[in-house]
Amino acid sequence: RDMVNFPALTKSPEFFQTKVEELIDGLKISFKSYDEGWIKENNMGGVIGVSQGSERSPKFLVGEYNPKAKKQISLIGKGVLFDSGGLSLKSPAGMETMKTDMAGAATAWGIIALVAKQDLDIGLKVYTPIVENMPSGTAIRPGDILNMRNGKTIEVMNTDAEGRLIMADALAFASESKPDIICDVATLTGAAYVALGVEIGAVFSNNKSTLESFLDSNSDGFENYHSLPLEQSYKSLIKSNIADMKNSGGRFGGAITAALLLEEFVDDLDWIHLDIAGPARSRSSSSLYPEGGTGFGVLGYFNFLAKEANN
Repeated sequence: RDMVNFPALTKSPEFFQTKVEELIDGLKISFKSYDEGWIKENNMGGVIGVSQGSERSPKFLVGEYNPKAKKQISLIGKGVLFDSGGLSLKSPAGMETMKTDMAGAATAWGIIALVAKQDLDIGLKVYTPIVENMPSGTAIRPGDILNMRNGKTIEVMNTDAEGRLIMADALAFASESKPDIICDVATLTGAAYVALGVEIGAVFSNNKSTLESFLDSNSDGFENYHSLPLEQSYKSLIKSNIADMKNSGGRFGGAITAALLLEEFVDDLDWIHLDIAGPARSRSSSSLYPEGGTGFGVLGYFNFLAKEANN
């Protein structure tokens, strides 16, 4: 919650890293921070593309807990510290809460810290690409082509559909270690927010039993989730004539088309995707949440991981 609430001027990649290190200090979590040079060397065109309009260089943060456990899970969190929309600029009103756009990354680190504190018998590796999406003379432009970590290409139609670009690289990188399940969490689409409102997270999965396990582990309703379909026919909406895909499928079914793009970067692994664009931030104080960051997703994934650890 605190990470989400910090103002964007303060919340540089270095600041975010410092807060992560404070959060996991004293826990059995190994931590690595990779800089822009490493990101370029590892062919993460989405991370580099989104970040190149900002004067603040990107980071790629990795944490690992219990690497010798029988079951291994990878978790990717979206870390856009501020989202102006880039050259596809948001309105002033649309930017007012965009310091929230790193809630997925904050959630991912909150999850691994909680898992370590509770000493769960499960392996968990967290990956968070950390960027700003800003307009400038060096920013990516609509029509640009990005070369991604797994060799696929994406045509940028809208620079404000940036979260999926950094998540795609991180998912591809995490998939290379072949975890049992690969998970992600992101304030990804306004479409999920419109569809489900401020109290319900959207959950997608390419595996029916994995999806049922996640929903069953959260049946107490403290965090409320609703599954949305990975409708394969909608892939035509992100088809590009000059690249493997494009980063925006238009107005309709936006949460689904964003999830379908991410699915292209998880190989054949069991995968869960949480879109928390609505519930990541409370618009006013309530009996459950103060105004601002909610930490939504920490409990949801913790419940799921605790169940998986016992299976």
